[in-house]
Amino acid sequence: MVGAVGSVAVKVLHGRLSNETLVALKHTVATFVELIKYLFGELHVSYVLTGKFQTDCLECRFSQYRQLSGANYHVSVQEIKESEKKLKVISMLHVMSASR
Repeated sequence: MVGAVGSVAVKVLHGRLSNETLVALKHTVATFVELIKYLFGELHVSYVLTGKFQTDCLECRFSQYRQLSGANYHVSVQEIKESEKKLKVISMLHVMSASR
């Protein structure tokens, strides 16, 4: 299905992933399976917390931006700038309180 946004034609995918997303998902799942096999088989771990593999600093920072912007998922550049100012003030307050 093709829709129009302004004068630009846009491919609309209802209820399915794009080909790029599908390939990335398959690659990620296959890699996780191999990694978990290795961890259990070679390193003899008792359990694997797969959610910890997806945690990174960038994801955390964008989560902070969203929360500081009223739990808005789609934050604007202006909201990111304002959030950065708030985070700097919070960081300075933590440093000042730790030094006492």
